[in-house]
Amino acid sequence: ECGGFYGSKVWHSADKYRTHIWQCNRKYKDRTFCETPHLREDTLKRVFVMAFNKILGDKSRYIRRFEELLPSLADTAEFEQKRGILASEQHEAETELRRCIAENALTIQNQEEYNQHYNELEYRLITILNEMHSLDAQIAESDARKVRICRFLDELKSSGDILEVFDENLWNATVDFITVHSEKEMTVTFRDGTEIPVELPKKK
Repeated sequence: ECGGFYGSKVWHSADKYRTHIWQCNRKYKDRTFCETPHLREDTLKRVFVMAFNKILGDKSRYIRRFEELLPSLADTAEFEQKRGILASEQHEAETELRRCIAENALTIQNQEEYNQHYNELEYRLITILNEMHSLDAQIAESDARKVRICRFLDELKSSGDILEVFDENLWNATVDFITVHSEKEMTVTFRDGTEIPVELPKKK
């Protein structure tokens, strides 16, 4: 509701009713009551099992689809090409900046004009470096996404046809995060980007 993250807490830590629950970390922040429900840990485990079994129900087609998509999802050729062009522009900008400084040291110049020219060259260089940094981040994210998808597919291939009980190792290997819409409606986002909505049955 408020966009905050859930955190783990222990209720009745000193008696037989001890239980782990998860609730919004902003629930009581700044006197603003977040109405997002608290969730028992076993509910979250149940949601994961349901979501994972939805994928397992169509496991072969799912694996085949992502294996076909993987080359395009992890393709960094365009980013690498742009970075190469920027690297050449960086070299030119640095050369021009050094030349500007050297000329000012050897000849008498209008310092106001020099400072303006220097600032323009420096701004151009900083802009190029920022663009390169952005491309490096995109390349790194693309590589990381490929690793996440490959690991997820490996876990999926080694899993059976149905997940009977919660598996903590499988959770750690495959889940990115869960979005809580209500006490009964959540979306599990897996590390490959797949989003699986889960609706818990209402209690009779």
